[in-house]
Order: sequence, then structure tokens, then C-alpha cells
Amino acid sequence: MGDLVCENDLCTDPNCMFGELACECNMGLCLGDLVCVGGVCLEDGGTTTDTTSTDTDTTTDTGMECPNPNEMMCDGVCVDVVENNANCGGCGVVCKVYDVPNPDIGTCVDGACSPTFTDCVAKADGLVNCDQICGAVGTVCVEEGCNGDTSITTSSPLACDTANPAGVDGTPQFCGTAIPWNGNLYGACCCEQN
Repeated sequence: MGDLVCENDLCTDPNCMFGELACECNMGLCLGDLVCVGGVCLEDGGTTTDTTSTDTDTTTDTGMECPNPNEMMCDGVCVDVVENNANCGGCGVVCKVYDVPNPDIGTCVDGACSPTFTDCVAKADGLVNCDQICGAVGTVCVEEGCNGDTSITTSSPLACDTANPAGVDGTPQFCGTAIPWNGNLYGACCCEQN
């Protein structure tokens, strides 16, 4: 837009002075009520903390407008919150994605994280079905919601936690049906993401 120059996903005005709106920060400082975000001075839209994740990432919503309707300003960068796995539906909302072929599981679809597998549980934990496993993590089971599977089982907790197709048995089943362990010791269930 206008005379702005975009570099490294940040748009700045090459003719402005350090510390002004849309200009480089002056040693981390900006004029007036502007805040330094990603090395650029922007309007302060407030700071929010993501309480849904286990870490304490802080994201800044600058209140500035992005050029496309699906985009939101997150930490000084316009991101597509409809499809961005690290900012799904809003800044800092991270989807738990399993990189598996055709297609990946747990990706951001229409601004919401799609169903994904829970962390790996041991058969010895005594949880019998996916309703119980999903309920234990505060969510609900999605029948056949992870590439057609409701549960996966494996002999390796690592393969389970990465949903690695090699060595993982996937099963389409009802959520209340007992998991078919097939001699495996670890498993996970397809659940809605919070």
C-alpha cells in the first residue's frame, strides 16, 4: 500500500523517521503511545496472553488493519488466521498437528483446529475406550475424525506421539467401543481440539 516496502513480512515506510508509526524503532523505542513490535513502531492494541497453551507466549494485537479479510495482525505480521496452524482463529492459538501423508491431522481449517490425536496413553492405564481417553484430557471423541481413524495403537510410545504411519495400527470405530489393542501397549484417540 502506498510507499510501504515489505521485507521479512513487515511493511515499513522507507521515507519515515525512526520511532514514527510504521517506521523502524529507535533502539527499541517509539514516539508517543506507539509500541515496538518486530522492530517496527505500531499502534498499541493491547497485549494478551494465550492461556490455552502450556507455555506463556505473549502476543500483541496492534489493532492495525490487515489488507485481506482473513488476516489478523499478530506480533506485527498479518497472518491468515483461517489456515495458520500457529494462529488458528486468533493470535497464538496453536493447533496440535501430526505431519502424516494425505492429509495432515489436526490442521487449522476455517479458523478452528481440526480433530487430532491425544497424547499417547498406555494400555496399562486402564482407559478402555476413546470416550474415556478424550474425556480425561477435557475434550470429546470424534468418530473417524483423524483421516478415517478413531484410535491408533502401537508398540512404541514415540510412534504413537508422532502418529507415525509406520508401525501404527489405525482403527475406525465408535467412541464408546473398546480400543482394539492388537497386542500393542500404547494408543491415542481422535478428539476435538480445545
